[in-house]
Amino acid sequence: MLPVLIFEPDEKSRAALLNALAAMDGQGLPKTRVDLSTGSFEIMERAIREASGITLAIVGIPRGQSEKCTGLGSTVMQQNRNSYTLFCLHDPEDLEALLDNCMRPAGIVTAPLAQASLTRNLRRILEDYQSTVETPADDRCMVIEGNGSAYRIPYDHILYLEALNKLLTIHTERQSITVRRSLSGLEESLPEQFLRCHRAYVINTQYIDRVNFTDMMVTLRNGDALPVSRGQRGILKQMVDAQKGASL
Repeated sequence: MLPVLIFEPDEKSRAALLNALAAMDGQGLPKTRVDLSTGSFEIMERAIREASGITLAIVGIPRGQSEKCTGLGSTVMQQNRNSYTLFCLHDPEDLEALLDNCMRPAGIVTAPLAQASLTRNLRRILEDYQSTVETPADDRCMVIEGNGSAYRIPYDHILYLEALNKLLTIHTERQSITVRRSLSGLEESLPEQFLRCHRAYVINTQYIDRVNFTDMMVTLRNGDALPVSRGQRGILKQMVDAQKGASL
């Protein structure tokens, strides 16, 4: 279930958004859960900062307020870079400013809201969300619950797992999913391709690009560089040497 936060000062537009979300149910897509529907910028901003996991934020932009409102989109991405922001633009002349200021809109619709355009944007967002969190389960998938959703993630899609402040983030090539779970409790169930390189990180060794044992860093194929603890240095070096030998 995808949590939704709505900021829309115009009551008619806000009602149209709620109706469109309700109409998406029963269409074979992930369900949505509206956690907030407000016309208050301050309440919306606070809700975004308190959100965890993947979220859909729908942000209305009144005339002349594009810079202020697109800041909400930036905050959404800072909380979770794989969350979605759908902007509802009230003045077409603000489009250029919107595109200049926002980080990565999941969609843009204009008021008065056209049902076809709104449905098309919501469907695209839900289909993208579905491709990650509702993959059919099998023996090669991690199944984990959090944020009101059941996540089924193929192990081969996972780059690494990160533990921070009692939260666990699963990083894939496409997105990151954060749930309240301990890394140590999950580590035992992972396939042998996973290795703890640091107390806060478990990596999928299939994605290792290079290891610098001088700087004690491992770099993955996507460019992410993670620390290596001294206690894991020997195990990681043995694995790297074995992979080099196998490739000869």
